[in-house]
Amino acid sequence: MTENIVNLFAPQEQQVELIIEGASFMRTWHGPVQASLLWQVGWTEINLTQSFEDAAADLTTPLDVVDETTGKPFGELLDMDSIQQRDSRNSDNHAYYFALNDRESAKILCRMLDNEQPKMTKSSKPFSWREQQVYRIVAPVQDAVHLDDDAKKKFEAEAQVYEVTVKAIQKNSGSWHQFHGILLPSMVAAFAKLSGIECPAYEVAGLTDVAPGDFIATDVVQTDLIGNTDIGPTESACYRMRSAIWNALGETNVKASLPIGTDARRNVTESQQLSQALQVCLQPWGKMVYTSIRLAADPEVAAAYDTDHGVVRPTLPVVTAFHLNKADCEAFYKAEHAAILAAAGMESTGKDAASKGGGDAKSDAPYPVPASWGESMADDWLDAVKELAPDLKGKPVAAQKRVLKKMEAQDILQDTLGATFEEVFATVEYLNEGDWQ
Repeated sequence: MTENIVNLFAPQEQQVELIIEGASFMRTWHGPVQASLLWQVGWTEINLTQSFEDAAADLTTPLDVVDETTGKPFGELLDMDSIQQRDSRNSDNHAYYFALNDRESAKILCRMLDNEQPKMTKSSKPFSWREQQVYRIVAPVQDAVHLDDDAKKKFEAEAQVYEVTVKAIQKNSGSWHQFHGILLPSMVAAFAKLSGIECPAYEVAGLTDVAPGDFIATDVVQTDLIGNTDIGPTESACYRMRSAIWNALGETNVKASLPIGTDARRNVTESQQLSQALQVCLQPWGKMVYTSIRLAADPEVAAAYDTDHGVVRPTLPVVTAFHLNKADCEAFYKAEHAAILAAAGMESTGKDAASKGGGDAKSDAPYPVPASWGESMADDWLDAVKELAPDLKGKPVAAQKRVLKKMEAQDILQDTLGATFEEVFATVEYLNEGDWQ
């Protein structure tokens, strides 16, 4: 049984193409995904003297330039066809990258780009390219089991991309939590459950049980959940959760992150069960694996960034389950969806419980109420739409439509309101005529 499960994640012999441009982001995912560790080369939040397209064109510079470190031309050191397509995750912030499958190639590319762009600066100081390891999950939108055909058509991107930074578990390491504190432990727990191993699910109070939109990051909250650079991560809730999962698999070294047989001086696990889970999680997946994911807010205070629509706090993927096949994934999603509706007092048919058995309860609301809410919840619906005031109130109608369309494309309207763009905008028009208070 375990061998069959491991085969689900069979390693890929050839390079896995994982970078998808213009990726959209949803709050949950149920469907097949492919994953891999990558090395990124790029810059972030730098005032560029050249456009994104010009920067990408640098990869076509003459390859007979000699690398001073090795004495060989870059053309002999790099397989340019193997460099994956650049990815713009947030073009407003100049987050542009090239991605490679190994660190040595990433370092060579850094030297090549440094050689071609000696005048690039950050805050008027010389800037050098650097490599950074990331873990990337790509999920094809058309294969999602939780989206109907109409919903899938609303996405311009072919795939949803989840990505986290991979940094060491140590006192002065910012962002350690993205991979080692949240994503990797959740994947290990999900693999253990699929393998029939008794292991706690990845649940961190104040993080995984809070909707990203409701999460408020403060220094105190951050310290409690992931620690800080002064005291380190070892007393944090995410570290304790990782410890509980590791201990359940027979590993006492919570920092162990490498499978048995890895040529490394430290942090190689001695647990066969954890080793198998790590082997599966860290290798490039040669096949699509049916996976359920939910997003949690990044609890690091400094992770938030400004946009035209206000401050945005990034989200991080939490793997809730791996599945043997599509049928299992669909069953998991339906059970989860029914539980969410039940908690909200609604039937799985989309009808609210307040109208159940009570006849056709109606209200005289001067604004349309979605059928999924029911007329008996007209006031609740209006209050829910009013919560969008920071993004919509006082803006021109055209701007409001753009914001709502973006929310719809990111699945926010469906996840938070259970409604379509048309339903929300009809109520926004009513509020525009009166008072948003």
